[in-house]
Amino acid sequence: MTSPLKPLTAAARGVVALIVAALLWELIARRIGSERLVPDVLSVIRAIVRAFSSETFWEHVAATLRRLGAGYTAAAVVGIPVGLALGRVGALRLALGALVSGLASSPLVILAPLTTLWLGVGDGSKVLLAFISAVFPLMGSIMDGLAQAQPHMSGEMPRASAPERSSEMARCIVAGLRAALIPAIGAVVIAEMIGSVSGLGLLMMNATAALDVPTIVAVFLVVALPGIVAASILRSIEASLAHEST
Repeated sequence: MTSPLKPLTAAARGVVALIVAALLWELIARRIGSERLVPDVLSVIRAIVRAFSSETFWEHVAATLRRLGAGYTAAAVVGIPVGLALGRVGALRLALGALVSGLASSPLVILAPLTTLWLGVGDGSKVLLAFISAVFPLMGSIMDGLAQAQPHMSGEMPRASAPERSSEMARCIVAGLRAALIPAIGAVVIAEMIGSVSGLGLLMMNATAALDVPTIVAVFLVVALPGIVAASILRSIEASLAHEST
């Protein structure tokens, strides 16, 4: 039995991975020798500092976070109970499991132009796309996790006590939330790139039009790094719950 990954250890590994990635990026940038294509690390850092010092930048961040929070929360409210039902009720899983699994593995973010046509360039289209992109991975992950643990949780194994069943269910929910997080983030940003008057996706599109590669990379990092940190935290919680249920 392996102990769950400690948060500090996970954070340290993340920092090391980030340093290694930065070194590799710098080597590639120097090899290519064109800031238009691959800016060096210092140029990216300057772009991040420049962005952070702008009040407008934080208004765009707030818009993206508002849309992400609404879509992700809605996906959790709908996806968790449905996923639990699919995982625990065999007949329901037999009827709908294949559909949920198929949609969970589909790139639903390609619906961004359609949601924009339906709801316009405001918050609604981004929230809807985030919900669609997150709810099916969430349901599918919970369903699969509970289905795999069904013999244990149904009491066929002697150690399947009530606390262990609760811990297993909690682990599946956290795993589902982790599976839904990155698709939700990507959906909001891509929807903002398709059509929006605010948000980090709009900033990235503006930087692309200006051929401002350092700003493109900076916005990408601002979007990606918090998502990676949040996913790592959820993974650590998931590992702790798995440790408790064994």
